Amino acid sequence: MLPPMSGPPRCPSPTRSLGPLLALAVGAAGCGPANAQFQVERARPGAAHPAISVLGAFRDGRMSLDEWDRVGPAIAAALGAERCESAWGDRLEKAAPDDYRAIDTESREGGIGPELLRRVAPRAAGDAVMVIQVFGRPRERRSRARSPGNPGTAAVPTGRRGGGFAGRRGPAVPEEPAFEVGATVIDAAGGAVLARVDMRYTGNSRDEALQLFTDRLKAELPGATCAGWHLER
Repeated sequence: MLPPMSGPPRCPSPTRSLGPLLALAVGAAGCGPANAQFQVERARPGAAHPAISVLGAFRDGRMSLDEWDRVGPAIAAALGAERCESAWGDRLEKAAPDDYRAIDTESREGGIGPELLRRVAPRAAGDAVMVIQVFGRPRERRSRARSPGNPGTAAVPTGRRGGGFAGRRGPAVPEEPAFEVGATVIDAAGGAVLARVDMRYTGNSRDEALQLFTDRLKAELPGATCAGWHLER
């Protein structure tokens, strides 16, 4: 079980079990932006935060170089850098083809999790390894209001398979479209999960969503820095 989160008290929120990692704070709308919910897990509250090597970005079912190009600058800024080198790409494929293929294949089948990060952890220059996960898209801006005679089309859930942050609201109410961004950080030496920061955003601005996420990431990992990789080991 994870110990309670450190820092000032947070608003009351529900908790849920995530296997051996348990329950952590889910930010309520009144505690921050009304269009963003956060769920945060930390294994060692108050511990010094390490230099972090970033694997890359996982987008809607697979590792994505294009998505890292979009989110990388914001993640680098959260880690106090102008640029943060990711491992995913041609260098990793050439240096560790078995690991590259395993991550590519297994992440498509079951998502990206700590067990896949552990495959590349020995090549990390930092003390920890992180992956960014992105699901869905910000909701579209509506050009005109709905009227009783034009109810429009019911929204279709766009979050991660399995439910993500969304709780069930009853069978007659469709789930609100959401843009979800998350980060998982593991210890490079032992493979233990150090932190998870997840955000479910229901607004209509990708830029705002990334700013909210990286602000929270920086707040939860104060002092963390961006490290590179020793891929040719």
